Amino acid sequence: MNNWIEKIYKLLFPERCILCDDVIANDAPFCSDCYQLWSKQQKDECVLCGKSLHECECIRLQSIKQSVFLFWYSGEALKSLIYRQKSFLCSKTNRFFATLMVNEIRSKIEPNKKGELPFEVITYVPRSKKAVVKNGYDQAAELAKELSKQLNIPCVCLVTRKRGGQQQKKLGYTVRLANIKGVFHPNELCKSYKSVLLIDDVVTTGATINAVADALKNGGVRNVYCAAIAKTQQTFRRKPKAEKL
Repeated sequence: MNNWIEKIYKLLFPERCILCDDVIANDAPFCSDCYQLWSKQQKDECVLCGKSLHECECIRLQSIKQSVFLFWYSGEALKSLIYRQKSFLCSKTNRFFATLMVNEIRSKIEPNKKGELPFEVITYVPRSKKAVVKNGYDQAAELAKELSKQLNIPCVCLVTRKRGGQQQKKLGYTVRLANIKGVFHPNELCKSYKSVLLIDDVVTTGATINAVADALKNGGVRNVYCAAIAKTQQTFRRKPKAEKL
């Protein structure tokens, strides 16, 4: 009986490609044409330092113990998927990114002495209230919740966003740092955890994710790991800040 119900459901609601929305015959996220497009648009090396996605350190994440990224933020296929995840909450796209992220986390982040992942809880970079009202949800929170299901690790909101400020994507690096200052604050739950996995969708300069990591540490967290769908390739090297005497 259940098999018949499943067959009828699939006839009425067939699987569709998460990029072009065409009907596909299996549970894969893409149709064959979109998969070829997707594969062609994934770059292997940083245009600035020449290193791979996982070795590149052109974005300084000084407040992060270890980071995991799935892709460079390039190519219309990936940008389209991230836009859909951010604007329309496509559950299939969300599961697709979360599953890839779980695999990367397990392969890249070193387990603790017990052989387990070294963080106790998953949290996320909170979206501005204006964006949540506009779209009806927080895309980083939804991704973190899906990761929580797949990793069987609790997802908890540990940081509040006090004010909106300007949209970070429209700002340069220096202005981003000033714009994000004082925006994020730890809540009372922070003191309950020593090691946290912080989730975001795209890391552009590192200003936001460093600010959230700093807020978590101010709240009592010792180690902050981060994972994101993509990071932006940098086009110039930033001079390191001068050391204070």
